[in-house]
Amino acid sequence: INERDVLVKTASGDHPFLTQPLSCFQDADNVYFVMSMYAQNLAQLIFPADAAPLAPQQLQLFAAELLLGLQSLHELGIVHRDLKPENVLVTPNGHIAVADFGLAKQFAAGPVGPEMEIFTGTLRYMSPNIVKRNNRGRGGSTNIWSLGCVVRELVTG
Repeated sequence: INERDVLVKTASGDHPFLTQPLSCFQDADNVYFVMSMYAQNLAQLIFPADAAPLAPQQLQLFAAELLLGLQSLHELGIVHRDLKPENVLVTPNGHIAVADFGLAKQFAAGPVGPEMEIFTGTLRYMSPNIVKRNNRGRGGSTNIWSLGCVVRELVTG
């Protein structure tokens, strides 16, 4: 699976917390996706030295929307593999959308295929199973670990 495949899958359903293409077109060499405009990503919101702490209600909303976004991915059989604040976009009206499916992979129950054994993603948000190259828990649970890391950063800045 590649980013184009994920975007096609997200466009075919109701997935409000995943980035979705509005349109697409291609030329001889490339496929282009027209996407919604986003105000910023979570990293831009929480990491500046002068950033104010998020209000508890905003923190809860972001955490819930992230969880729903991951639920949508998992229902599509997709593991993101690089969930981090930079890959979570914030809409102008204060909601989020998970973005950047360049490292995403299809997953299913059962043995892990060789494509899921690759050490990939951003180390700071990687699950221990990926870091240790342990073949257990390589599906959606890796997204849940990364979600916990992102939520911790939402809380602590």
